[in-house]
Amino acid sequence: MGHTAPNLREAAALYDFCRLPELFAGHHRDDAHPFPALYPKACWPQAWSASALFCILQAILGLYPYAPLNLLLVDPHLPDWLPDLTLNELKVGESRVSIRFYREKNGDSEYEVLDKRGNLHVVRQPSPWSTTSGPIERTMDLLESLTTL
Repeated sequence: MGHTAPNLREAAALYDFCRLPELFAGHHRDDAHPFPALYPKACWPQAWSASALFCILQAILGLYPYAPLNLLLVDPHLPDWLPDLTLNELKVGESRVSIRFYREKNGDSEYEVLDKRGNLHVVRQPSPWSTTSGPIERTMDLLESLTTL
């Protein structure tokens, strides 16, 4: 029976305190090679791996802050293993916001603004760099967000 491709969460679990090393080696994942190979001379934590969690969160939640316009774009896509996540006191410019992200029973990811201080607009909209959303999805998300402002 074959395995699916390894992911960062599983790889991190192999290391003390879930600290990702600067590199690890691997081979195609199968019964003989279920995990990435440890590289004994790798340093950890490494600066990029210490910040990787924030980059992963930004990608999963679709966070794109734009402080000059008092704007926070969100486009959450929570994985199955993460049904809910709350960010408290996220600072965007002079504003702060607490947001709960959650997965609905049908698998769609949603968000709820729990607290907001300042003149911040939270809008559901794919990142300007999204390669998976087209004009129709962007328009629908924008219209839905405008009704909640």
